[in-house]
Amino acid sequence: MTAHQPVILSLLFSEKNKATEEQITAMLKPLGGHVLYADNDLARCTLPKSYSLSEVKALCPALSTLAKHDRVVQQLAPGGIKIAFFDMDSTLIGQECIDEMAYQCDIENGKTVDRNNPSPDTCFYKVRNITNAAMHGSGADVPRTFEESLRRRINLLIEAGFKKEYLDKCYERVIPNPGAMQLISYLKSQGVRTVLVSGGFNFFTEKVAKRLGMDAHYSNNLLFEGEKLKGVEGYPEIGIMGAEEKARVMDIEIEKYNLANPSACISARNTAFTGDGSNDLLGLRKAGLGIAYHAMKPELRDAASGIIDHGNLGSLIQLQWATHLSKRRGPQNIPGAGK
Repeated sequence: MTAHQPVILSLLFSEKNKATEEQITAMLKPLGGHVLYADNDLARCTLPKSYSLSEVKALCPALSTLAKHDRVVQQLAPGGIKIAFFDMDSTLIGQECIDEMAYQCDIENGKTVDRNNPSPDTCFYKVRNITNAAMHGSGADVPRTFEESLRRRINLLIEAGFKKEYLDKCYERVIPNPGAMQLISYLKSQGVRTVLVSGGFNFFTEKVAKRLGMDAHYSNNLLFEGEKLKGVEGYPEIGIMGAEEKARVMDIEIEKYNLANPSACISARNTAFTGDGSNDLLGLRKAGLGIAYHAMKPELRDAASGIIDHGNLGSLIQLQWATHLSKRRGPQNIPGAGK
C-alpha cells in the first residue's frame, strides 16, 4: 500500500447508544481520526496517513469491548474492487452440502438422524466430524490437507451407498444465507464480477450461482457409475479445490479480467474474498479485502481485513462496498442489509 492512502475503519453496530458513541469517539479522536455516525448504526473513521493498516487493526479488540459490531479496516485500492470471490458452504448458503449428502444417505437407509446429537454409527455423524475438523483446522483427527478430508468423506458416502437421485433432495434443503441475494445484486449493479469458489461440488455451485445471479463458479465434480457414487475429481486444470487452488482461481480471474479490459491492469488488491473456513485462509490473505464471515478460527480473523460476527451478508453493503467500490458514499438503508 502506498503511504498517501489513509486507513478507513468502518463499524456496523448491533448494539450502540449515545454513551458508547462518545466512548468510541474518545478512543479514536486522539489518533486524529474523524468519526462519522449514520442513522443505521454505521460509523466510519478515516485515520491520518501516518497510521498503518496493522496499527488500526490493533485497535479493534478494544473497540469490541465497548459495543458489539462488525467491521472492515482497509485502504482504498486505485480503481476499487472489480472482482468479488465467495466461498459457498456456510457463507453464501447456510448449509454444508456434503453433510446434507450424508444426512440424505442415512434417511434413504432407513436411519433416524438427530442433527443436534447424531448417533456415531450414522454417515452424517462421521462426515460432519471431518467437515468440522477441515473447517476449523482443529480436532483429534484433523486431515493433513483439504483433499484428504474431501476424499475421506466421499469414501464414507460411497460406503453408505449414496446415489445420484439423492442430490435433488439435498438441494431442496439449500437456503441462501440472509443478505446473500441483496449483496450479489448490489455488486452486479456496481459492475463487480462475482465468483463462487468452493471446495464443494459442481451440482450445487451451478445451481447456487444461477440462483444468486453470479458470473462464474469453480468447484469439484462428483463421479458416478450409473446411479452409484464412485468418487470425486477436481476442477479441470486446477485440481481439487483446496486453499491453494482457490488462490489460483483468483489469479485466473484477474488474468481474464485484464485480457478483457486491457486498460484496467487490476491486481489482487482489486479483489475481495469472503469465507469462513480453513480452506479460505489464502484467499483472505491474497485479496485486497478479505472478509472472515462468522469465522471462529483465529488465523482467519487475523488474516482478514474485515470481520462479520453479528450481522448477515447484507452488512457488507454498508461496511465494505459503500467505501471501496468508489469514493462516493454508498446506500445507507437497504432492505435485507445488516442485522
